[in-house]
Amino acid sequence: MNIDEILERIKKSTEFKFSRFLEFNFLKSIFLSFEGRIDRRTWWYSKIFLYLAWFLLIFPLSAIMSGLNLGEGQVLRVMSLSLLVFFALGVFVDAKRLQDRSINGLLAVVPYVMSIPYYMELISESILNPYKLIILMVELYIFVNAGFLKGNEQNNKYGTSTYTVENTTSNVTIETSTYTPKDVVDSSKTTKLTTKKIIVYIIIGLLVVGIIGEIMGDGDRPTGFENLEEQQIFEDSIKDAPY
Repeated sequence: MNIDEILERIKKSTEFKFSRFLEFNFLKSIFLSFEGRIDRRTWWYSKIFLYLAWFLLIFPLSAIMSGLNLGEGQVLRVMSLSLLVFFALGVFVDAKRLQDRSINGLLAVVPYVMSIPYYMELISESILNPYKLIILMVELYIFVNAGFLKGNEQNNKYGTSTYTVENTTSNVTIETSTYTPKDVVDSSKTTKLTTKKIIVYIIIGLLVVGIIGEIMGDGDRPTGFENLEEQQIFEDSIKDAPY
């Protein structure tokens, strides 16, 4: 393979129509569907688009919170909620990339489910460090598989291959961004990760986290108050309320 062929291959492997992110059907199929497969290039560009969108949303969101005179704790909670929403959209992208490697896309849901009680400060201090370590390890596994490792060149149970033969004589394969909303429809006959199943996994995950927190917790979970005095004042006001 000479230098021209190498340059041509690099060019083809980095080609992507960014205008697709202006198409509603494409956005819906990428960020709101667990079905189908995507290649590494589509995964990287989708992640970049998602973080840019969140970054641009921060400015008007900050202005609104400033106008409402929210406290620091309330601001942090709003920011955490906005992050969780964008992380949720990223789960769909991760799932399709994992499925390109014949890995069950439900794995992408695991760190997101575990992050919800963490960001809501519902995890006991006694299990906080190992809890964060588990999330980090799963996220690292997903990141390496999704961002760097090559997918299966053949069709699998999650959809058609994202690879095509670049040169029939050398049998060199290259990733092609063939993912379109139509691919989602075609892959509906294969393994489906339904919304009901995802909800069940989320409920089970939160339930398990709650049980572990109650069993191993030592009563030092955050209560939303800055100190015990504020909590006592609030409880007294509830007792004295005329209802």
